[in-house]
Amino acid sequence: MLPRRPIGPSAEQPNPQPPASAPSQQHADDLALVEYLEQSGFEGPEFDTFAEQLIDHGLHVLHAWTISRKIFTKCARRGIRLGDPPSDWSEDDRCDLVQDTILRAFKRFKDKALQARQWNPAGGASLKTYFIGSCIYAFADEYRAWLDRQNVRRLELRNLAQQLGSSAPVPTHQRVGALAMDRTAAREALQTLHARDPRLARIIALDTDGYSHEEIAELLADGTTPRAVEGALYRHRRRIEKG
Repeated sequence: MLPRRPIGPSAEQPNPQPPASAPSQQHADDLALVEYLEQSGFEGPEFDTFAEQLIDHGLHVLHAWTISRKIFTKCARRGIRLGDPPSDWSEDDRCDLVQDTILRAFKRFKDKALQARQWNPAGGASLKTYFIGSCIYAFADEYRAWLDRQNVRRLELRNLAQQLGSSAPVPTHQRVGALAMDRTAAREALQTLHARDPRLARIIALDTDGYSHEEIAELLADGTTPRAVEGALYRHRRRIEKG
């Protein structure tokens, strides 16, 4: 049977006065647990129980660290520079990042720390502490990927707003909240143009989404040619340039 016990001291609230023998005993218990789980190839119901305990701990810690922004300090201490923490990222964004981070971290932990036996009690870290270290590196990877997606989306919205003749905030990696501002500016400008020229508004929206002139003409389905789409976009941009 898999021992029903905590997998190590909490990374968030460590015991302030552990017994002198606690670290060595913890490491010995962790080593025995790894060797036991290795017998079944780190698969099966008992490994699943172990994984659930570890993942639950990781979720608890990462949620706390992302709410407090402490995760950025943890990354910086490992030489990982992520820039300033976002001041107004949404709760959905934060929760998605935590979940994606835990999934990436646990896969890496299973492959490297357990199956490849890179975790060694002689290194001084318990299994829990080692896993949280993996979470820190995984968060950096997931955060950079998320930030790239946010910047691409903000740029798309900003370009749309500019095509529609509206000014939009210049996005920076430090202003995640600019996405909502860019979306609002683009939507308002598109609504204004749609009230005046619905066909042109649709052409610009499709062009921003990456459709070719040929595809836009086909989607309009009103006899508009690709050359006419090109001309409409050109004339509109010229009007914007002239103010």
